[in-house]
Amino acid sequence: SDGTYNEWERCDVEGCQMSGLHNHVQHQLDEPPLQEVGEFSLKEQALTHVTVGPGRVYGVNSENELVKELGDSWERVGTVHDWKQIDIGGDIIWGVTTTGKVFYLTLSTWHPWQPVKGTLRQIAASPGNSVWGVSKQQTAVHKKQGIVPKQWTNVTGPTNETLFLVIGVGKAGVWGVTTNNTVLFRNGTQGDNDSNGTNWITVDGQLKWISSNRDVWGI
Repeated sequence: SDGTYNEWERCDVEGCQMSGLHNHVQHQLDEPPLQEVGEFSLKEQALTHVTVGPGRVYGVNSENELVKELGDSWERVGTVHDWKQIDIGGDIIWGVTTTGKVFYLTLSTWHPWQPVKGTLRQIAASPGNSVWGVSKQQTAVHKKQGIVPKQWTNVTGPTNETLFLVIGVGKAGVWGVTTNNTVLFRNGTQGDNDSNGTNWITVDGQLKWISSNRDVWGI
């Protein structure tokens, strides 16, 4: 939170225990009933994306379906959309379809998915429901406090030629990875303050994906 960061620490997947994660997040919050359309084991299909929120783990499978973690399996959540990527911010799921359309769903009410103006390649939401994304033109965009009707604000990269692959937002601030795998931090966004920030700072190392919450994780 003081704007200084240590070197990246490697985390090897081999030997990691999934059960600890399941025990931590499962059944912390009561949820409305889901539309159940079947279950499949972890081995039956691959996930192309996964997101963790308060008491919940959701993902997108190889068939572009929304799924929810349920013990040692994944439960399909029936929707009319084909999903590319989703993210949980507070009690809201934000999603991008395979055609780039943006929707959100409030978990506490479980009302139908609500459309949001604009198209994105990727979306990220913080626990405080600050929402950032990567536009079709691969610029960084920000929607203050998430919910419509407020429009997306374009947040210019370090140069006009900067193109983003992915954006992450959380208590550790807003982080991005560019098309040349450069890692960027948005100064002035620490603490999940829903700010546009002031300027981009280049961070040592190269990544393909990044996620921000209390800590920053990357691939």
